[in-house]
Amino acid sequence: MFKNYFIAAWRHLKKHKVLSAINLGGLSVGIAAVLLIGLYIHAEVSYDSFHVNEKQLYRVGFRSSQQGNMIGESPKFTAPFSADAKALFPEIQSYCRISDEREGYFSYQENIIKSPAIAYTDSTFFSLFSFRLLQGNLVNALTQPNAIVLDESLAKKLFGNDKALGKTILMNGKIPCMVTGVVENVPANSTVHFDALVSFSSLYHDPAYFMDWNGGWQYEHYLLLSQNTSLPALEKKFTALLFTNYNQKFDPSGKVEASLQPMNKLHLYFDDNAANTRTNLYVFGIIALLILLTSAINYVNISMAGASERFREIGVRKVMGAARMQLVKQFMGESQLVTVIAMLAAVVITVLLLPLYSQLSGEPMQLNAPELWFAGMLLFAMTIGISLASGSYLAFFLSSLKPASAFKAQIPTGTK
Repeated sequence: MFKNYFIAAWRHLKKHKVLSAINLGGLSVGIAAVLLIGLYIHAEVSYDSFHVNEKQLYRVGFRSSQQGNMIGESPKFTAPFSADAKALFPEIQSYCRISDEREGYFSYQENIIKSPAIAYTDSTFFSLFSFRLLQGNLVNALTQPNAIVLDESLAKKLFGNDKALGKTILMNGKIPCMVTGVVENVPANSTVHFDALVSFSSLYHDPAYFMDWNGGWQYEHYLLLSQNTSLPALEKKFTALLFTNYNQKFDPSGKVEASLQPMNKLHLYFDDNAANTRTNLYVFGIIALLILLTSAINYVNISMAGASERFREIGVRKVMGAARMQLVKQFMGESQLVTVIAMLAAVVITVLLLPLYSQLSGEPMQLNAPELWFAGMLLFAMTIGISLASGSYLAFFLSSLKPASAFKAQIPTGTK
């Protein structure tokens, strides 16, 4: 029975090629637009969600004030903070410091490669963050001074297809670093970015860096907390720690306070452009709903415009004994077929436009497993929603025609 419905629907589409092309074109473009917007929204809200410790990871934010007036807010502070906090407060299971990203050059034999994102970090980096190490050992990759972990792209540029592990490269033409690991390229939806990671212990062997409490504010501090930790209570302990080690010694007239920023909320609530990002999500979400609604309404209107040609078909089917629900199923089948074809066309449009769309949105979007899963679920929901919402109106309208009216091609009266 269902096979017959779809055969009849396919024949109708082939018979009315122009009308079908307009319907399919409008729906496919609308679905593609909603899908692209959906991928953008998904990319924004899924920042840092790939970390296994996501719910227990926090970045520390620092607020400085003078005589009660705030003068600055930053996620960066001097190097000893998290190490001393870990030693004093049992709620902190582990910590990791990450320096400012620095620009530099790496050379190996005749290859000289510029890197815009070199960062120093602790040996605990890979136990806190879920970046996949392709070569090397997670535990000791960053323990020794001048140990370095390269991302996949940088390792490819320096060594080609050769194995990078164990080779020595020069950083900025003077610092020999041993490659102790190669990490998978950082996902686009990651707050932490880098091309190369150098062991944090290297800084303590470089006289150019001052690593005490009055050193430079250039290190982000990430903490892995125990479950059920009271965040306000821990933040109060931070205030005392900062007063004793920083304000009392180096800035008596000022005050520095520390707050805990959840890893899974950094992008939308604590980054520099977080407010604009949230506004964009609301605006684009509304636009997507309007596009979807407009596409569905256009589909109904165009289908209704050509419905008069089907009155006699409906009359014949009713005279031959077709029940109303059978006609409803037939027209619902047509709607589902049109929507599925439009969905497939929308997928092609989306794949073709994704690179350009990434440039326009400023958000490099990738079609990895999470994105494909999200896109598949969104397409399924749109296909079911459009076919039921738009198809049901047309189906119940046409199936309500009486045989006598249908043969005379009379549209039922009524203002609705």
